[in-house]
Amino acid sequence: AEEAVIRRNSSEFEAFVQAEMLRRGQSRPADWVKSVFMKEAAKIAKEAFAASAAPWPWDVVSSAPPGVDAADSLKAGVLEPDGAFLFLAQELLLDLDFRIR
Repeated sequence: AEEAVIRRNSSEFEAFVQAEMLRRGQSRPADWVKSVFMKEAAKIAKEAFAASAAPWPWDVVSSAPPGVDAADSLKAGVLEPDGAFLFLAQELLLDLDFRIR
């Protein structure tokens, strides 16, 4: 539920992770958010952006397999062609094993 969500800024998040790793007796880099979390967030963002790519209409029409109506495939390319996004927003989860999802 929305009321169960705890939002933290970067410093608060870093302190939370550091305290939890200390409590568990795990080794903890001094800058976990920068050295681990943000690198993983970047990988996820790159993969999501690449997966969102839509073909240009002329590519779809020229490569449509026989029996497939290429017009249906044109919608994505017209609505959100490659390069349409300047920013990509992410909601990431940190699981109990400190894996970023």
